[in-house]
Amino acid sequence: MQTTDNKNKDNAVKPSRRKRLFEHWQSVLVLLVLYDLVAVHAAYFLALWGRFDFVFSQIPSKFLIPYEYSITAYSFVCVGVQWFFKLYRSVWRFAGYTELIKTFRVSLLLSVFYTFATALFIKRMPLTYYCWGALFQFIFFISVRFSYR
Repeated sequence: MQTTDNKNKDNAVKPSRRKRLFEHWQSVLVLLVLYDLVAVHAAYFLALWGRFDFVFSQIPSKFLIPYEYSITAYSFVCVGVQWFFKLYRSVWRFAGYTELIKTFRVSLLLSVFYTFATALFIKRMPLTYYCWGALFQFIFFISVRFSYR
């Protein structure tokens, strides 16, 4: 049986937890969104860099400038689409086949969108840029979510 002093101590601890700026899940969510923004940039840069034998100076400006112009907007589109499909609501500790398929579908949808949007409105990039970028994007999305598990 607890004494009244112990009960008062327990009650005193609970309000201080509520005063935190972010709950744990909100902190994880913010970090995951930031990671996704960086992952999209990294995936397509890695694809472009690899296309030109991993020598940055060999990347022609006619490809580097469209990449710089389009990738930030696309990364925010990725976050918005993943939010719409509730990929940030999943409990990744219990991630399984369903989350894998859902992430694959969303990643494929986003990659097709990016391919057509850049080809139609900005500049057509090398085909390997789109293929490898989509693959790296999917790997980066999956790796962080399943590593949490």
